[in-house]
Amino acid sequence: MSFELLFDPLFRLPFINGLLLTGLVAWVGVYLRFRGEWLSALGYAQLSGAGGVFGAAMYWPMMPFAIAAALIAAGTKALLRRSGNDFFAITIVIGYALALMMAANSSQGEMAARAMLDGQLYFTGTGHLIGAGVLLAAGGLLLWRLAAPLLRAGLFPDWYSARTVRLIHLAFDLFTVIVIAVAVTAMGVMALFALIFIPAFVAFKLGRSWRSTTIWAVGSALTIYLLSFALAIGLDQPFGPFFALFLLALLPLRVVRFAV
Repeated sequence: MSFELLFDPLFRLPFINGLLLTGLVAWVGVYLRFRGEWLSALGYAQLSGAGGVFGAAMYWPMMPFAIAAALIAAGTKALLRRSGNDFFAITIVIGYALALMMAANSSQGEMAARAMLDGQLYFTGTGHLIGAGVLLAAGGLLLWRLAAPLLRAGLFPDWYSARTVRLIHLAFDLFTVIVIAVAVTAMGVMALFALIFIPAFVAFKLGRSWRSTTIWAVGSALTIYLLSFALAIGLDQPFGPFFALFLLALLPLRVVRFAV
């Protein structure tokens, strides 16, 4: 066990990238939980992964293709006017099948598929930093503007016209898929799914208000990130699965109630 690498400049940028993405993804997860579409994280992540594998198989950058695949999924959902987890269950199967088929027929695609599964946070660089920074700034503005409309549309379906509701959900969906597509190339499919699902799942039990629920989700996710990143480096372990295991440690908090 050696923690000297924590202070190596080589891991400074990956640490910042992961920190920004963790807070952003956990924040988005609260809204997905509220909308009952938490499975979308895995559906969009699988399709983003397939897009990234395709890009790698063609010897092109992975991130643009991951984003494009996720945007196609969001656009399809909007055109079909589908909500709920049945649509995302189908996208999971499609993304899984396409990614493995491309991986089986391309050595470069096989390496990319493994990276999408395990995550490659240690190898992220300036591109992820710019992407995470822009998304965090845009997300702060967008979610600030959309928070009340999203809550009203969910709690009082007749508050807005059907067209307005579709536009509200479309704006949020487009932002969500871009966040997931950027994050999945850094954290891996299952670690990203765990990050969206578990903190929000626990926070909805502990929070006494929307604000406290959001604080619980983002705060617990960042705490687990700091702990798992340090231990993964110190124990020479892959970050993605290590992070997912540590997120599971939040589940016992579901049985405890605190005043926030």
